[in-house]
Amino acid sequence: MRTIARILVRCQMVRRRKRRAIDRGWSLQRARRSVVVERPNDLWTVDFKGWWLTRDGRRCEPLTVRDALSRYVLALRILPATDGETVRAVFEELFERHGLPRVIQSDNGPPFAATSSLCGLTKLSAWWLSLGIEVVRSRPGCPQDNSGHERMHGDIRVELQTDAAASLEAQQAACDEWRVEFNHVRPHDALGLKTPADVYVPSERRMRHVLMGGYFPGGCDIVPLDSRGGFSYLGQKVFVSKALVRAKVGIERVGADGELRVWFHRQLLGFIRPIDGAPEVPVTPYAEPDLPSVVTLSTGAGAAGGDSAGDRGGDIAGSSATAPSTADRDGGISKGSISNETRDGFAFSCGKPADGLSTRKPQPPDTAVVQEEKIGSDRLSNRALAVTLA
Repeated sequence: MRTIARILVRCQMVRRRKRRAIDRGWSLQRARRSVVVERPNDLWTVDFKGWWLTRDGRRCEPLTVRDALSRYVLALRILPATDGETVRAVFEELFERHGLPRVIQSDNGPPFAATSSLCGLTKLSAWWLSLGIEVVRSRPGCPQDNSGHERMHGDIRVELQTDAAASLEAQQAACDEWRVEFNHVRPHDALGLKTPADVYVPSERRMRHVLMGGYFPGGCDIVPLDSRGGFSYLGQKVFVSKALVRAKVGIERVGADGELRVWFHRQLLGFIRPIDGAPEVPVTPYAEPDLPSVVTLSTGAGAAGGDSAGDRGGDIAGSSATAPSTADRDGGISKGSISNETRDGFAFSCGKPADGLSTRKPQPPDTAVVQEEKIGSDRLSNRALAVTLA
C-alpha cells in the first residue's frame, strides 16, 4: 500500500491533507524523558482495535490492553460503547485484579485524549493521573510509536477478524479463547520462547476505592474546581478544564510578577498571569522548552520486539514528565496542603490529602478467572500437541 501511495503522490494524483493546528496543551504528548520498561506493569498500552462486522451485521470494536514488557494481553473486550465511562469500568476491573501500572500509553483519540483540553486531558486520563499513573501518548498519525500493540492488532486481524463469528457473544468467546492461547500457549522470541503468562506478575501498587487528594509539588495550595472546571482568584474566573470538574488542582506561586503554575497531581497544566480588569483569566499551556518531546522507549533486557512472530522493532513512547519544580529539584514531590482559610483570594476546603495508592501485597486473581484460563490453556496445549504429532 505504501508503494502505491508513493506512486500516486509522485504522479500528483492525490493531495496531501493539512493537519489541524492544535492550540491547547499537548504536554503529555511531548515528553522529555523516556519510559524505561524494566519490569511488568512499568507500561501498559491501550487502544481500540479497528472495527469489523460479525456475520449478523453487528459492529465489533474490541478494547485491547497489553503489558509492554511481558506482552501479556490484559483485556480483549467487546464493549457496548467506546465512551470514557464504559472504558473506565474495564480499567477498574483490571486495576482490582492486576494492580496499577506505572505508565499508560494511548493514542490521541477519544476517550483517551481531547484535542481542545489542557494537556489533552479527558475524564478517563485525568482519573489515571489521580491514581498516580503517568499518561503518555503516541504522536498523531504515528502508529509506529506503539508498534508492539499494533503488531498484536495485526494478529487479531488475521486470526479473528478474517473469520468473523456469527454474533457478538460468539465473537467475545472467540476473543477470550484467543487471549488464553496468546498468553499461556504461544511462545515469544523476545521472551526467550517463554509465554507472556510465564513473565507477567501482578503489580504491588493497589488502588484505593476512596481518593481524597494526591501528590502535588511542595508549597502548592490545593484548590477545588467548580461544576465548570474552574475557580475564582481575586474576583477573576479561571477556567481550567471540563475534564477536571469537581477535582482539585495545585496552585504554585512562582516569581515576583504574580505568575501561578497550575498542577493536577504530578502533571503541570500551565500558568496563569492575572490581568487587571479582565473578568476571566485563561490557563496558558507552557511552550517549549518546558514541554517535553517524544522519545524512543528504552526497554530492559529481553524486552526488545513485540510478539511471537519476532517483531523486534522497539516501541516509541513519550512520558508525562512535568516541568521541574522546586520540590523536584529538592529531591522529590511532596504532598500539598489543604486549609480551611482564605489566603490571597483563594478559597480553600478542609480535608486531608492522600496518595490514592497502597503498597499492600497483590491479591490473587479471581479463582474463576484462573480456572478458566487454566482449562483453556490445557485444552489449547493438548490441541497443539495433537497437531504436532499428526
